[in-house]
Amino acid sequence: QLTPVLPEQPRAVEAPAPTPFVLPERNDNSFIVTAYLMRRGIDFDVIARCMESGTLYESKGHHNAVFVGKDEAGVPRYAMLRGTDGGNFKVEAAGSDKRFAFSMRGTGDTLLVAESAIEALSVATILRRNGKEWRAPHYLSLGGISERQATVPRALEQYLSDHPDIRHIRLMLDSDRAGRGAAQRIAERLGDGYDVKGIFPAHGKDYNDEARWRSETAIRQEEPAKQR
Repeated sequence: QLTPVLPEQPRAVEAPAPTPFVLPERNDNSFIVTAYLMRRGIDFDVIARCMESGTLYESKGHHNAVFVGKDEAGVPRYAMLRGTDGGNFKVEAAGSDKRFAFSMRGTGDTLLVAESAIEALSVATILRRNGKEWRAPHYLSLGGISERQATVPRALEQYLSDHPDIRHIRLMLDSDRAGRGAAQRIAERLGDGYDVKGIFPAHGKDYNDEARWRSETAIRQEEPAKQR
């Protein structure tokens, strides 16, 4: 009598362990990052505020700008690295939790949302140079968006959950198809509970273009006055 052959039982597969999040090693100073951001039109006081809060520093070795996102307990959970040598290097640190993307916490009930950390700093720069109260709003970087983004970005969803006093949301996204489409979809999903508006840059594709245009225009206007 033949012994029936039983089907082989599938082996249990262990889920891979999550990648631990570790911030890049910090450089002794942030001179290169400060100069890089100022060349991109960012105001020094805005840079200093981020460095004082520990959400911006210069990495050791490659001298990248490191934009840090923290949770409500102040624990770093996210980091975006940007090259400072004029190239296009941009990468999230391994193990980053995108729910806690880079932000600048304010005291008011308005949240200004940008696609990247540099664009968030650009919005703050524009407000400061226009004589506005730039420290009151909250600023949030989404860490990029997708043209097919169909849901509220995780970073925005988390920030609103952590800051229930926010009532006004200004979507300062890129003035392109992806940015305008994302702003429309986000507004549709949040419009019932919040005052949501998309505000796009008047000059260039994004708010860093806008900040640089304003900075260069101010310099051009100052030059004739110095020559008199």
